Amino acid sequence: MSQILTEPEKSPVQLPERRRHYRHVCALDRRGFICLAGERYPWPVRIHNLSRGGVSLRLGCYIYPETTARVFIHNATEDATVELEARIVWAMGFPNQECVVGCAFTRELTDAELAELL
Repeated sequence: MSQILTEPEKSPVQLPERRRHYRHVCALDRRGFICLAGERYPWPVRIHNLSRGGVSLRLGCYIYPETTARVFIHNATEDATVELEARIVWAMGFPNQECVVGCAFTRELTDAELAELL
């Protein structure tokens, strides 16, 4: 006889949520750019998710944590772009030379900015 779960099973270990804001998952084709401090040319990125406090990006080079950067995020129709100062909090490299990074903004997005980007 199969068992039907009406609620997810609780793990015996519950880690506290470190994020202060809800993360909005973005469509796979969402794009933007990142320009590292001291560099002239931006790198193209794909945006995984976005919150008022930060963003997760995939790009074609490794960026070390604690690096500062300017992040340019396009809205879904690519007719508006928001530029934000950010700090790389974590980075995960892959064998194909790609990297996923988590960035914390130096200031939180306003409700209007977040709504424009989603």
